[in-house]
Amino acid sequence: MTQLRIFITSLLIIVSPFSFAQSQYDAELFALQKSWAIATYSTPKLKQDKRFAQLNLRAAELAASDPSRAEAYIWQAIINMTHSNEVGEFFTVRYVNDARDLLKKAEKINSSVMNGLVYTSLGQLYYEIPGWPLSFGDDEKAKQYLDTALKANPNGIDSNYYYAGYLMKLTRYQEAIRYFEKSLKAADRPEHPLADKGRRADARANIVEAKKIISGKDEIDIDLPIDEP
Repeated sequence: MTQLRIFITSLLIIVSPFSFAQSQYDAELFALQKSWAIATYSTPKLKQDKRFAQLNLRAAELAASDPSRAEAYIWQAIINMTHSNEVGEFFTVRYVNDARDLLKKAEKINSSVMNGLVYTSLGQLYYEIPGWPLSFGDDEKAKQYLDTALKANPNGIDSNYYYAGYLMKLTRYQEAIRYFEKSLKAADRPEHPLADKGRRADARANIVEAKKIISGKDEIDIDLPIDEP
């Protein structure tokens, strides 16, 4: 009995630090996502450059703390992509190459985490950047990634939003509206209210833009659901 107690105690000593490290990782990942939403949707333009640079360092440190997990690599890539996009330098080679490499690494580690977010992000990256000879953008690859993202998370706010963005690029506006509307109907993520509110605002703006293009009018009346304050 004493030997069994010693064995269990030894096992707890081994397992507990691992569990604690995992909980620390998850807590920092959550904080990183929340900080990204604040930087993206609530931070003045002039302060975004510095804020995203700080978040990139935090994500890199988190990824280095546990290289066996994919989540921090995905979020470092998202931070890089948002950083370059928000400060008006989306096509900067360093940003997009780093984002691609981080996402590819995450895909190899665990492509299913966070409802297949790695595929949503890869799809976004490949359709938003220019193709050869300027960069590695590729609409066919983008569609493959986005199709996979939708299979992994068919009712997700991000998977539908970025598939709609891809369709907008192809001037398939009516189809894009359908996917933007689906993103508006996605279930709330109670832990990420600011990100959801910002994404839905972007979806509404894109629906308005798509309907203007379809109608050929500069202004149209449109009735869309509005988030409660």
